[in-house]
Amino acid sequence: DSSQEDIGYVTPDQFLGVSNVMLSYHCLPEGGAHTENGLITVEEYLPYVGYYDINGKLQDTFFDAFLYLPYTRFNYADESHTLDGWKLYLDDIYYPGRNMDALDQAVAKVKNELDLPDYQCTVFTSILYTWTKMSDGSWNTFGDVDGDGKMDSFDSLENRKKAIKWMIDQEYNRFLSKGYDNLTFGGFYWFEEAVSVNNQDERALIRFASDYVHSLGLKLFWIPYYCATGYDQWQELGFDVACMQPNYMFGNSGNPEVLKLTADKAKKLGMCVEIEMNSVS
Repeated sequence: DSSQEDIGYVTPDQFLGVSNVMLSYHCLPEGGAHTENGLITVEEYLPYVGYYDINGKLQDTFFDAFLYLPYTRFNYADESHTLDGWKLYLDDIYYPGRNMDALDQAVAKVKNELDLPDYQCTVFTSILYTWTKMSDGSWNTFGDVDGDGKMDSFDSLENRKKAIKWMIDQEYNRFLSKGYDNLTFGGFYWFEEAVSVNNQDERALIRFASDYVHSLGLKLFWIPYYCATGYDQWQELGFDVACMQPNYMFGNSGNPEVLKLTADKAKKLGMCVEIEMNSVS
């Protein structure tokens, strides 16, 4: 029986008690400025934080964790490859009254109405990718991370590590400084959906991020696309949890068999499954 070889799906007790993570896409700047399309409100969060029946009556809690990650349009623009772009992204996560602030307020409302005084949602933030080149093929000079007056160009592995540590510190310390009553910080998400497993620099960057995140007592997780390179090496690479997406909505549309294949592969490798959708009829 091949099922005996299965490791089994990730269970909440293996991942900070988290059952279901909602991918909370944000950050759609225009000309270096935040826009409404990337700033989530309390009202927009409520139907994900709480389970409301067909009459709009709150019945239960819903997603118990939220992952903050930028829209693809931002992530693949040159703007996101620079230190200034990373600072804009950080400001977007913690934009006053929106995104993380709004989630904290939404959780407060749901837990108060359900009389669950100890209820908390777990949050994760993203480690953006340290792109070595800009769209025109030139080296990414990135910016002055450590304030020594020199550009920390990504032609250096050490500078890429320096930027990753800076991002982790910024995201975590800003969270702590906010003093949220209803949110717990769980860790970080490695943003790219595939790993160049034969690229030793990339492996070193993931291991560096993993070791540093673990030193803070936090988790590092990853969401590869369907059978992306590295998906079957997720533990060896340094991730605590990996969720594979079937790409049923984007890429494998109309092939329901891929849902079963994804579930089987995830169970065999001790992963979880991510579901994407753009509409539900």
